[in-house]
Amino acid sequence: APCLFLLLENMTPIREYRWTLPKSELTPADLERIKKLTDELGISPVLAEILVRRGVESFDQAKSYFRPTLEDLLDPFLMDGMDRAVERIVHAISSKQKILVYGDYDVDGTNSTALLWTFLKSIHADVEYFIPDRIKDGYGLSIPGIERAHQRGVQLLISVDCGITAIKPVERGRELGIDTIISDHHEPGDVIPDAYAVLDPLKPNCRYPYKNLCGCSVAFKLVQALSQHAQIHPLLEDGDQSLYRYLDFVTLATTADIVNL
Repeated sequence: APCLFLLLENMTPIREYRWTLPKSELTPADLERIKKLTDELGISPVLAEILVRRGVESFDQAKSYFRPTLEDLLDPFLMDGMDRAVERIVHAISSKQKILVYGDYDVDGTNSTALLWTFLKSIHADVEYFIPDRIKDGYGLSIPGIERAHQRGVQLLISVDCGITAIKPVERGRELGIDTIISDHHEPGDVIPDAYAVLDPLKPNCRYPYKNLCGCSVAFKLVQALSQHAQIHPLLEDGDQSLYRYLDFVTLATTADIVNL
């Protein structure tokens, strides 16, 4: 115990966080909104001020802020490439093609893999997953990983939380008869891989409004889009409510990957 105490006492924090209050002055109109929210919601003026500064100014907005529903989510088909990705996955399922979810070894990558694999399993897809070893395989989609997938009979590979710079592995996959769908959130390079479909809100010309998704969130948007397809929706056990069970993956990945909440 004394050794542990000394260790903890001498540890230097990696980061120190400090609340920084906004310097902008509240207008008389802001003060009116704060008073209105305080009365309508039965909350403290301090909390009401925080909400007003975040653009929450009415009872309905506050309800949506604190108790969001699936209906509040943005349309997944706003993401460039989503139509092609969904149609290719539906074709793979109906044709009994083997699908491989190719992830990453961090929290975001493992949760992305678990989310998409679990969903595809639930709708009776022939699906496997692969998470590269950090030491042996390195980061991201690789040519050896593609070749292993080919040996296992994979015809459709879906990368999650990686792949946006995997130009040569995607080319190798095409040579071996593997279609690749990239689902990623990292900054693209000058050249986008020539995959069957590329999902990444940071991709040039992608009109999906929110750009700060983690990798698992992009995988969730793919699941959201798949769940709306006429051939997939009847397979969901609880209809749209089935999507709630996947949000724990998204929450953990969002927090661990330190992207905007």
